[in-house]
Amino acid sequence: MAKMEWTTLSFKEKLQLIGTCLFVITLPFSREINQLSMGFFVFTCIMAVNRESWRRNVKTIIVFTSVYVISMFSCLYDPDINLALEKLGVQSTLFLVPLFFGASYRSTPFKNNVIKIAFITGICSALLYLIVYFVSHMRELHIPRSEWLQEQYLNHRYSAPIDIHAGYFSCYVSLCLFFLIAFIIPARTKLLRFFILLLMGLCFLSLFLLTSRSILLLTFLCLICFMPFSFRQWKWHYSLLSGIAIAIPIFFFVRHSEYFHQRFTGELEKDVKISEIAKAAEDGHSPAKSTILKNDGARIERWVAAIQIIKKKPLLGYGTGEEKPELFKKYKEMGLTVTLEQGYDSHNQFISFAIKSGLLGLFVFIWMLVYAFVHAFKKRDYIYISFLILVTGTCLIDTFLEANKGIFFYSFFNIFLFLSMDQRPTSPLSIS
Repeated sequence: MAKMEWTTLSFKEKLQLIGTCLFVITLPFSREINQLSMGFFVFTCIMAVNRESWRRNVKTIIVFTSVYVISMFSCLYDPDINLALEKLGVQSTLFLVPLFFGASYRSTPFKNNVIKIAFITGICSALLYLIVYFVSHMRELHIPRSEWLQEQYLNHRYSAPIDIHAGYFSCYVSLCLFFLIAFIIPARTKLLRFFILLLMGLCFLSLFLLTSRSILLLTFLCLICFMPFSFRQWKWHYSLLSGIAIAIPIFFFVRHSEYFHQRFTGELEKDVKISEIAKAAEDGHSPAKSTILKNDGARIERWVAAIQIIKKKPLLGYGTGEEKPELFKKYKEMGLTVTLEQGYDSHNQFISFAIKSGLLGLFVFIWMLVYAFVHAFKKRDYIYISFLILVTGTCLIDTFLEANKGIFFYSFFNIFLFLSMDQRPTSPLSIS
């Protein structure tokens, strides 16, 4: 069956499929290799551009490239044109991928499954490598097992061997988990289902070791609320089993890892000052600056500083490359020395666009997300909905589209999942 599907593809489609698979397989690994594979992938898309795909997807292409177009416009009034052009270069795939992939890709179940399996292969290979490295490293240092789940070994330290941000990588792992769930339902043999379950277990375990607060919470929300509705075969008892499967590792990590418990209590409170804000809300007034601006490097300090900046130039912002320069001035003015020394940006993609491109840039970014959400809900594509929830949630607490690992992931899977919405998941055996 796979050979028959493959032979029906044109040479350009075959080349594009190979380029796409190389790109998604290398996503979690070396930046240099991944950038090269991205270049080859874009080249194969340019080669495969056709009128039919362009006409069918032109509206979607315009929407998904609009944020980058606004960034190009914001360059015109940026006081440091070199910095602005550098930022445009980093974010260029936000324009190139939806443009050329949207104008060239013909979605079919066979091609979609091949790309998803290539992604699963890359992610699970990286996860297996990290697990083996983690265990061997702990044993080499003769660290007792009771101390393996301490702060110095988890989160960014855990993902350090492949040089990737733990939060970004957690997004990859969550999407991989959703794909595996989509494949396990139509799987034809018990052996295949068992193999997929092992990979799902690897993803679950890795999410806890990466300890990204937002991604863990959003992943469980999607699993409990959305995924069961995406398959007719998925009955209520699957949701119950999913809840139990989720509760067991949560209980284990909370009980055996003080750091994991601290991440979701003390560190979260320090970062966002939830109790102080809630207390002020109950009293009916804004929280006092002294209660949230404690010069401890918390995210909320950056958000307060960013909002003050935005108020001065709300319409068009300061320019494409001016987020950090303007924030650093404000940090210094507000006496936020810890945040300044760390060189933090706003850690919020919505705020980032508002600083650089004003309310115009913020509106375009929100419009792009709303457009995607509306179509995903219309098609009842819960994997795409879950992907958008992951991205939106991450953008609320991080500048996800300011680094290659976030940009590459979003720019490809946003357009790929959008174009794949009309195709129903099928068994991976159909392409083996």
